Amino acid sequence: MTLQRKARKVGDRREPKGRNGPARRTGSDTDASASPTKAHLYDLAKRFDVPGRSSMTKAQLAEAVARARASRRRVASTRYSAGF
Repeated sequence: MTLQRKARKVGDRREPKGRNGPARRTGSDTDASASPTKAHLYDLAKRFDVPGRSSMTKAQLAEAVARARASRRRVASTRYSAGF
């Protein structure tokens, strides 16, 4: 074990560290698994031009964005299947 792991620098000298600190976050604990914020959902609703988005709750925004995404996918898939 190196000196840096056993001691921390204080001024011009090193003092022994107490006990170990908290473990670092791993890739599975990052914000990728967190749910989107209301502001993010509102931005998506604005992009999809969802009517009434300013008075919606977070749950309503999430549902409206999901519906808008689904309808956009349906439109896109029918365009490609029609040969356009």
